[in-house]
Amino acid sequence: MATKGKTKSKTFRKDDSQEETQQLSQFEPHESDNSQSFWDVVCILRESGSKYQVEWAGKDPQTGQKWKPSWIPKEDCTDPLIQDWKARKRARQEAKKMAEQPKNMQALIGLVVLSPIEAQRTQLP
Repeated sequence: MATKGKTKSKTFRKDDSQEETQQLSQFEPHESDNSQSFWDVVCILRESGSKYQVEWAGKDPQTGQKWKPSWIPKEDCTDPLIQDWKARKRARQEAKKMAEQPKNMQALIGLVVLSPIEAQRTQLP
């Protein structure tokens, strides 16, 4: 198996039967033994319907700038890339829940906790 460039676990998979676009042909693909080309991907940025928006690794040699993110079919992303996306998405959702929790707890505490003066007034002899 001949590979070009760096080998990473996070890659984009493109079937040889698909027509290459000019943008994708600018990347240096990794050759695999099952007739597919692979391009390095840093991470998935967004998800919409049947596609992921991905951040490409490396820079455009003509401009020296990072490659622009693009949308690719979900089925063209490797399992490690998708697992990383799902883990980051879960972490963001948990962080959001934790950020909202103090607001909810403050509302509950305000209803349950009495001030010391109110507590003395409500005590039975």
